Amino acid sequence: MKKILGAVMGCLLTAIAWAPVSANYTPSTLDPIELSRGQYISLADSSFGPWSSRVTSRANARDEILCETLTGECSVDSKQARQISANLNWTICDSVTEIDCVKSLKIQGSSYDLKSLPGDEVDGVQALFLPSGAGPVLASGPEGDFIISTRGEYQFDPGKLQFLTRALDVELVPVVIQPGNYEEIRMVQNDAMSSRTVGERGANPKCYFNTASVCYQSDPARLADLEINLQLQLSSKWSGFFKGRLTQPLLKLSKNNGVQVLNLSAQPASTHKVFFKVNWDAYGKAQEDAICFGSSWCEGLRVGATGLRTQLSSAPGSIAIIQAFGKHHLDTAAEDVYEWSFGVGRSIGENCLAPNRGLVGMVTSNAPVFQAGPPTFQSGYLTYDIAGLHYASDGKTLNIGEYNLQIRSDVARCLYGFSNAPVSATVQVTNEAGKQVVATKVVSETDGWLRLNANGFTYSKKRVKVKISQPVQATLPTFTAESVKLSSSQSSFLKQALASKISGTELTCTGVYSSSAKASLAKKQAEATCAAAKKFRPSLKTSTFVTSASSAGVKVGSVLLRSN
Repeated sequence: MKKILGAVMGCLLTAIAWAPVSANYTPSTLDPIELSRGQYISLADSSFGPWSSRVTSRANARDEILCETLTGECSVDSKQARQISANLNWTICDSVTEIDCVKSLKIQGSSYDLKSLPGDEVDGVQALFLPSGAGPVLASGPEGDFIISTRGEYQFDPGKLQFLTRALDVELVPVVIQPGNYEEIRMVQNDAMSSRTVGERGANPKCYFNTASVCYQSDPARLADLEINLQLQLSSKWSGFFKGRLTQPLLKLSKNNGVQVLNLSAQPASTHKVFFKVNWDAYGKAQEDAICFGSSWCEGLRVGATGLRTQLSSAPGSIAIIQAFGKHHLDTAAEDVYEWSFGVGRSIGENCLAPNRGLVGMVTSNAPVFQAGPPTFQSGYLTYDIAGLHYASDGKTLNIGEYNLQIRSDVARCLYGFSNAPVSATVQVTNEAGKQVVATKVVSETDGWLRLNANGFTYSKKRVKVKISQPVQATLPTFTAESVKLSSSQSSFLKQALASKISGTELTCTGVYSSSAKASLAKKQAEATCAAAKKFRPSLKTSTFVTSASSAGVKVGSVLLRSN
């Protein structure tokens, strides 16, 4: 076991992160020799099992080193030109103020004992928002042994003098313990005359994780029907949407002692794997285009080639591959599996979904393929693309889809410019032709969260669209041209509306724009409306928002008035 990054705070107080490669998934029933007899395609996630905790310093692809201390080429200061990255297995929380650590696990209501497994260790530096790292966490209890694999990626920002979050992947995997003689998984420095590179050694392909004396083999079938509750402590730097493969998730977030406490209860998702042999007789331009769909540079398949081509399940091309290779995979899964996993990447939204909003929600499905980013907000809809194969591995049983969306109530209201009054929502599930399909839908709002669920649909490519609505008490007549001052007729309308339609203590004024370039004008019109309302009723608490005409379904220059 190797420990890096000792005490460094004495001197500190006076980009492209290392990304995990995709898993080369192959069915357990496949004879490896078959890979030399045909071309196979596998759709797999971006990581598979725990990795070794490490901090690295990188100048380019041929110049990367392991960091044992945060000095020299690994120094964390404003003049650092090299990229300093950290990839860490989270450790067990030692205190209520520790960041990015595993707090507790319950399965079927029983608390599990947690133990850190051996692995390269990284000492955390909380002042730099760098957590500790080690091997994965082993949880033991009535249902057996499980590995909690919680993998965080970080990158040092010389301008902010702290590590920024890049990605988090969490999965719970039932394991069977097999004692024996194995290598210990470890990071190694490879130095040649013209290059310095970093690699990992010791991982046994038959093990989900291994130490020098134990192989932890995955046994995902044991996940079936388990009620699982996981608690994590996260730094304030994490933001955006969680996404994952879970069933009936219930996400709660709270802040305590300066950290975010995640409390997630969910059952595992019953999902399936996409793996198939290319039929060269059915290979044409549509398949060739699908292989490289959404990629700026791509090496296509050579007709007659053999081997394994792995595609990230969240890459744009994965949905295209499922659609284009129908005759090859026969719309049938290679394997039916259970999975309990989720993660979050960098927040890239704006305004209501901007990084400073923190963690805003979670989207989950049992689909093997899904869009890379969070739901997109366009024309009044939160839209998310998922895809899967029509049949289970027996070629007869239908794969039944499930989609869950949880979003903070205040974020949903911000997106739509709503007041604190109750909201409602509609959920549409459409196929690749844009036709709505039958699905059971449930919408609820409790404890500051809006929760939506759609299930019962069969797989191919599906687009799930959510639209949230709230009654409008009144709509102010449109402003003229670029005006931001209420006309006499608008003032009269507003006064009458306050007397007859708006009785609450809070008022939300939402301006309507034609394009994002006109959003600032709509904001000023909304502000002018709320300011006028306060003159008529000084006790009103007011707030202002903007929305597009396509989302609101009203004329540009209108102001929507909502009250609690």
